[in-house]
Amino acid sequence: MAKDTLLVPTNFTEVDEVAFSHALELAEAIPAKVVLLHILNKDETRDEIETEFKEIIELVAEDTDVEVGYVIKEGVLYDEIASVADEVEAHMIVMGTHGLQGWQFLTGSRALKIITQSHIPFIVVQERGPRVGGFDHIVLPIDFTNEEKQKLHYVASIAKYFDGEVHIVTPDYEDEFLSNKVSRNLHYAKNFLDEQEVPYDAEMLDEKQFDKATIRYAAKIDADLICILNHEDAVSQLFGTSVEQQIITNVAQIPVMVINEKIITKARGVIGT
Repeated sequence: MAKDTLLVPTNFTEVDEVAFSHALELAEAIPAKVVLLHILNKDETRDEIETEFKEIIELVAEDTDVEVGYVIKEGVLYDEIASVADEVEAHMIVMGTHGLQGWQFLTGSRALKIITQSHIPFIVVQERGPRVGGFDHIVLPIDFTNEEKQKLHYVASIAKYFDGEVHIVTPDYEDEFLSNKVSRNLHYAKNFLDEQEVPYDAEMLDEKQFDKATIRYAAKIDADLICILNHEDAVSQLFGTSVEQQIITNVAQIPVMVINEKIITKARGVIGT
């Protein structure tokens, strides 16, 4: 059976190295192969970058059996990510950013389009490297929308690879209608995780500041990953005050898995399947 593929865009910065480290950790657990992607700038030659990639692959081979490949393209990074992801049949993209300072760079109009229209998940990391043991503690925010259920397949897969635990958080809605919908989604999530034999717990958080409460909770339990569903109608408002922006750029630098609503119908497949 063909291995899954994790795509890691890189400009050889420190945060790109961190993203690569996270990808290797995940790839070793699945198992999967990792493909590095670099877009040439005007001062670079293909030979120079190929030499650098080969040196990286030799170093990685000393510590892990993960298969690592690379793709070198000309053009604009955010214009090439989607096409290369299709070309290498990537199941996930692991990408770095510098928190709030780097958010505009990560989510300029072109990058924003990549994320909101991607049919495979992103894991967005900051400068915090992977922990020993990988993603042991995964925070899973669940709200009242039906699409929220789709995250469970990805979360359960990753949790099982690392023998991890899922920490479900839900908004404590005062509105009875919304509260009932959240309760149904929570019930579904618990049943699903029980069937998958994934340990979990659940916590209700302040609905009025659910994004900040989620970050505080994730930092409190020293989480390794937060998984969110990318509601396109929310992020398309330039991430001005979106939950997605607040969580992805969290000050605790916890990696965030971003799953697009479009995955529901267009996903290549859950990793490991």
